[in-house]
Amino acid sequence: VLRPTGSGSSSAGGGGAAAVPAVVPGTELEQLHFDAAAERAAANRARRADKRLLSGTEPAEDEVTLLYELAEDQLRRRIQQREEHEALFWAGSVSTAGRPRQPSGEAAAVAPVPISRTCRSHLAIMHRQDRNNANNIFGGHLLRLAAELAYSTAVLHAGRHCEAVAMGDVAFKQPVPIGCVLEMRAKVVYTAGHLMRVTVVATKHQQLVQTRATGLQSSVTNDFTFVLAAVGSQPLRPVEPESLREALQYLAAHRQHTADGYCAPALMLQHGMEHVLLAGERAAQGS
Repeated sequence: VLRPTGSGSSSAGGGGAAAVPAVVPGTELEQLHFDAAAERAAANRARRADKRLLSGTEPAEDEVTLLYELAEDQLRRRIQQREEHEALFWAGSVSTAGRPRQPSGEAAAVAPVPISRTCRSHLAIMHRQDRNNANNIFGGHLLRLAAELAYSTAVLHAGRHCEAVAMGDVAFKQPVPIGCVLEMRAKVVYTAGHLMRVTVVATKHQQLVQTRATGLQSSVTNDFTFVLAAVGSQPLRPVEPESLREALQYLAAHRQHTADGYCAPALMLQHGMEHVLLAGERAAQGS
């Protein structure tokens, strides 16, 4: 096992990434794994270079239509709810709290959920036993915390067991020091059939000892994206944005979902992950 003496996020070694010796495959099986890893790396670089996948790019015509339809449906539902509330009020059927009756049956099952209502958070103190060679928190520990929060968020939204399908780009923006309070916030930003995309943003809160400033300094350290699938035949409740920021996150997730080649009708998780794997293989063969 080759272990570098530094990391790209550490400033102890001059701020640069540590040089790792190259590996050479020695068998046919190792050559297959080597070539497959090279293809995946090239595909990831090409995907990151695609400007349409960036949330800051201008929406295309079909994407503007998608956002417009989401806003139009949301406005139509609000108008319908207000009309139903007024009808119940004049009919004397409104509750003492002045709230209309909740929809039941299929109407309640397919009602979209605001993205903000799926948000879940987790606070944790970073301890020394989870440090790496640079005396910062090990990236694998941060990844485990993010994956657990993403799974919990997906289960609470789906109301049933979910299985991990894929992990998107992981951004390590800043090192996480020992002793700081790490806050992770997760939310479901996109749903398609039985699949959902959950984003997790990690923020560190720490007091700067070397300065006399009071209070805490907060900064974003990591961004995670996970794709999870709900097991069962019942489709997921869709999510909808309620602000411009959420609309951009929804649009970025929609672009990524389309670029990854997922087909929602084919991913029917009635028996487990084999349906997702088979659908992914068919999508890869078709491309």
